Amino acid sequence: MNKATVLKAIPTYPVMHISGVFCFLWDDPLFTFQSSIEEWELKDPEFIELRRQQRLLALEVMYLDIDRLKEELAAMKEIAARGVWTWKQLIDHVPADVRKRVLIEGQVNNMDPDFSFCKAIGME
Repeated sequence: MNKATVLKAIPTYPVMHISGVFCFLWDDPLFTFQSSIEEWELKDPEFIELRRQQRLLALEVMYLDIDRLKEELAAMKEIAARGVWTWKQLIDHVPADVRKRVLIEGQVNNMDPDFSFCKAIGME
């Protein structure tokens, strides 16, 4: 694989991946001009390949973590939406004074740095 082959393949990646790859592999001989790194250029092809594989594996793990976090965020949004939906269903059945009291308690609890909604409902 030569530089031209790699550079032709890169536009298939999303833009955010391109900058990450080049930042991560900035000193890889595949992505640099030889004249700019002669004094510290790596010469051992086996070491270069192993280092490249290690860095690309680390990038892959990072992007897998990002995908996992995106999925977790979507699940958390769904949980929050269920709570809002439940409130909207109950609003017609709960007297206004009770709704107001619950909202005030919620605001007070939001301001209390020692209060945890998770602990309040038995979650850890």
